[in-house]
Amino acid sequence: MGRASAMRTSAATSLLCFLLAMINLKWSAVWSLDRVMALVAVASISVELNVVYLWSGEVAPTSHRGMILSVGSLSARAAAFMGPFVSSFSDDRRVILGINAFLAGSAGLMTLLLPETTKIPFAKTPDQVTLRRKDQGLKSLQSTCKD
Repeated sequence: MGRASAMRTSAATSLLCFLLAMINLKWSAVWSLDRVMALVAVASISVELNVVYLWSGEVAPTSHRGMILSVGSLSARAAAFMGPFVSSFSDDRRVILGINAFLAGSAGLMTLLLPETTKIPFAKTPDQVTLRRKDQGLKSLQSTCKD
């Protein structure tokens, strides 16, 4: 399994778990379906966060790799700070789980825009990234504007 498919699988797993957590089913005073599904979703998101550091280094050329890793880290930290505020949007847990499911699904859809990097050497220049995207049938990210 490549990094892109691992990201898509993790995002789909967390989306499904957040949707299943909306079902009100309790086994005991402590354990319920929403608690178990939320734990699985958090584990799946942890996998995504670990893969994104590896994958962003492979997607970006060497000349841009440090900046890309920094932006990824900044985004993850911003989301970690904003996460607790989602619970203040509503008292209904299904609304909160729906917001989390939407965010997980959006992350999965956004990975469709990025190339698979399994068994492909690191790109050293932006031109190599453009060729890789073209070989995989993806659009170029370079601007077509001329100065």
